[in-house]
Amino acid sequence: MKKSKEKAETTKIDTLTTAELKTMLKAISHTASAKHPELDDLVYIEACPSSQTLTFSTNDGVKCSRAMTVVPSGTIDRVRKLCVKFSAFDGFVGIEDSEKKTFDNEDSRIVFEITDDKLMLHGQGAKASRSLKIPKYCNEMLLPEFARDETDIIFSFRAASFLLTLNAVATAAAKDENRFALHGVCLRFTASEETLTLCATDRHTCSEYELGFSSENSNPPCVDCEFLFSLESIEALQKALKNAKDESRLTLNFRQNGEYKTGFFEFIAKGGNEVSLALPVTNAKFPQTAHLFDDFLKYPETAVVRADSDILSGMLAQLRKSAVREPDKSIKVVFSKMEKEETILLSDVSETYEASISAKLLSETSIPENATDSRFNPEKLATALEAFGGGDVCLCFNEKAENRLLITKPADLSRPLVSEHRRILMGQRKD
Repeated sequence: MKKSKEKAETTKIDTLTTAELKTMLKAISHTASAKHPELDDLVYIEACPSSQTLTFSTNDGVKCSRAMTVVPSGTIDRVRKLCVKFSAFDGFVGIEDSEKKTFDNEDSRIVFEITDDKLMLHGQGAKASRSLKIPKYCNEMLLPEFARDETDIIFSFRAASFLLTLNAVATAAAKDENRFALHGVCLRFTASEETLTLCATDRHTCSEYELGFSSENSNPPCVDCEFLFSLESIEALQKALKNAKDESRLTLNFRQNGEYKTGFFEFIAKGGNEVSLALPVTNAKFPQTAHLFDDFLKYPETAVVRADSDILSGMLAQLRKSAVREPDKSIKVVFSKMEKEETILLSDVSETYEASISAKLLSETSIPENATDSRFNPEKLATALEAFGGGDVCLCFNEKAENRLLITKPADLSRPLVSEHRRILMGQRKD
């Protein structure tokens, strides 16, 4: 009778392979560690009979992530909830049997036996198994509700393109976490134009990237709004999206509860599991940056030259290496015309070292005089060029934007200022 009772209280799931388990754990690993002692190194496991799903979740006290897989109907007979140490899964594929052989076959099946107070894991064909006991404090673990509400704000993108965009824009954010409103990336929606823009700035560089989103799968708001995520949250999202399936769609939705406190990112991982990441919205006002671009976009006097960013980056790297005594000093960017050909000249401030590259003037307006001796931080200039991923870029100057450089990469070179990705570089003082 006793054995029968134990068997009835055990939920057995044997549909996950070693590879699938590793994929799910990897998707949530970046939020498995926490400063909060009661959440540190915990993974929350839930088996749901209504949806027949097995879910793994982690929470570091700020960010939360979840990976879910569907099991065959009838596998889960009752709700099961427990927490175990995330580190207990470390090296699970190295479980040894009596012959000291490891189960490192990606296709081998993992058998889960879940009871109310422990989790038993079995490697297929193993004579030994590992028992993970539930910590007493695990039931106090707080996890957000991932279920959607029909009033949520929803945006849908291709996960791969969103990750590339995020990587490019985030490099312009302030690294100092004490600069609260600048230490992150802002997602800004403009209702009148139905545009969604990623923005970041550290007051020396400002980056904007206009995103296209799927109107069919989205539920945009009726008013302008913006959501600011810290660099720590962005880093967690970047790590998570590396596991996204190539053609997976990324769905971002916000709770409309008066204040936007959480953004939920959902996508399909490479292993086919559904992954969700809950990130807090930073309670800070992102600075207005539109005026920085307006000086270039609204006035016809903007001068534009086209150059190869790869060559520019190589020149800049060599210049910084040569001027090793003062690697962080300003780099002068000089435009001149030699034998009827425009030239971009880079040099250190003392003009001891210099390098030049041919460029093509795309505008009828020539480079203004006040821009022919512009000075920029070499690290910021190198990062700005790298963010465009190589190829030709347009460098734009305007007298109304003195000592500022606008870099764009337009699809149509006849309209160099109409570009998805725009980056402003603020010049340095001329001592």
